[in-house]
Amino acid sequence: MEYVLQTEGLSKRYGSIRAVDNLVLQVPKGAVFGILGPNGSGKSTTLGMILGITNPDKGQYSWFGELQAHEARRRIGALLEQPNFYGYLSAFDNLRLVAAIKGKGRDKIKETLTLVGLGTRMHSAFKTYSTGMKQRLALASTLLNDPEVIVLDEPTNGMDPKGIIEIRDLIKSLGASGKTVILASHLLDEVEKVCTHVAVMKQGQLLETRALGGQTETVYRYLVAASDSQGLRALIDTTSDISLLEAAENQLLISTTMQGEEVNQFFHQKGFTLSQLVPRKKTLEDQFLEITGDHA
Repeated sequence: MEYVLQTEGLSKRYGSIRAVDNLVLQVPKGAVFGILGPNGSGKSTTLGMILGITNPDKGQYSWFGELQAHEARRRIGALLEQPNFYGYLSAFDNLRLVAAIKGKGRDKIKETLTLVGLGTRMHSAFKTYSTGMKQRLALASTLLNDPEVIVLDEPTNGMDPKGIIEIRDLIKSLGASGKTVILASHLLDEVEKVCTHVAVMKQGQLLETRALGGQTETVYRYLVAASDSQGLRALIDTTSDISLLEAAENQLLISTTMQGEEVNQFFHQKGFTLSQLVPRKKTLEDQFLEITGDHA
């Protein structure tokens, strides 16, 4: 597998605070890679180090197999903080300045503004923009030079629900086009909807990295029901191969290593005919709580 970014033992402290501790990451080319964790987990510090903004105390990283951040920046677009735009200039004119500084992208200004949903407001002054519109313009400036890798820190901050959906769709389309997107977020829903891979961080440490969207578990979940719900529950409580996760009215949510046909056969042999046997995919929230140990 080809990786656009690899880190090894990346660490950073601020006094007594361990911001990032011995971080090992491998970001596949073409992935939408989410770095997920609550505020203070080390996400932004990680992005700062891999972009050459913050120097790590120890460890190393490489882009595209061998390049450091300052050598790879021409191939990377990054949005960590709100860029400084001129309030009296339009979005179009602000991006003309950005294109002049970057030395490229002048011919893509209209296309890029339309892509981020600002096509009808490209000639409005920046000072008239809402917070969400300002975030869109910041994203447009990141995309202007057609980077191979896009790095985003909380990309939907300040946006209304419609804007959030549009930016999510844009991120997914960027991934589908072959670009690599690395985004940091504390929002489970955001990561689950757009990312192909996720790295979970807590208090500066990487807890787990996994691919999303595929069935990688050996433990399955099912929603089951039978006419004798009390008897069904009693049987589950005495069965070591099945665990009861939730009970709601006449439905029981169970987990087991057995697949659906085996579950149905097991209950039938015990005298229960299931009126319901529905596979339930484990959500990213379920997985996150298991990984971090933050069960209620």
